[in-house]
Amino acid sequence: MQTITAEQLKDMLDAGEPFKLINVLPEHTFRQEHIPGSINLPVEDENFLHRVQERIGADKGYPIVVYCASTECDASPKAGQILDEAGFTNIMDFEAGTAGWKDAGYPIETGAAQTA
Repeated sequence: MQTITAEQLKDMLDAGEPFKLINVLPEHTFRQEHIPGSINLPVEDENFLHRVQERIGADKGYPIVVYCASTECDASPKAGQILDEAGFTNIMDFEAGTAGWKDAGYPIETGAAQTA
């Protein structure tokens, strides 16, 4: 699993690259703040892997970016490991998370989880 920076993630979003941006924190945390365009699939959910597969489909090479709160948070590395062990091959960890996104000066959203 590779790691990416806030600038790399912003470039991917701005370019409209095809990938899923997954916030792996609990829903109440997602509602407080999240990166625009991300979906919320909490890693602690016992159906995490199944829910990711529902969103991605059968293509285990589809790009996935996971993130959590900050570099101190271990939820995104944990999610990446689960996905890696399930055979997903194009996983990126935005390890700076929401805090790093805000520190870079990029906008955040609040509110309910997206379902797309």
